Amino acid sequence: MNEFLYEKGGQTFQSIPVAVFYTKELRYLYHYIEFPKIYPKDRLAGAMRAARPGETPQQAWDRFMRDWRALQQSPFFTVWTSAAVDEILSALHERIVVGSPV
Repeated sequence: MNEFLYEKGGQTFQSIPVAVFYTKELRYLYHYIEFPKIYPKDRLAGAMRAARPGETPQQAWDRFMRDWRALQQSPFFTVWTSAAVDEILSALHERIVVGSPV
């Protein structure tokens, strides 16, 4: 896990990568962790979790849970899931054609 530390919000985490790709000669190509770049999960959740005027903390939490569940069942989640695959394929294609970024 130390080979693929995950940095987020100024902190570093040991995280098991979702996927790591190597050539048949075991030369590292790319690794993908957690979420596609177009899915701003933390920013979105923070905004959705914020209390609205007149809401109690419990009401805000209940609304957030309803809205979050609805978001997960909406077409946006499918779009973000597809974006993860697109991001992986694009990165692999770039590594094979251009090479690793310096």
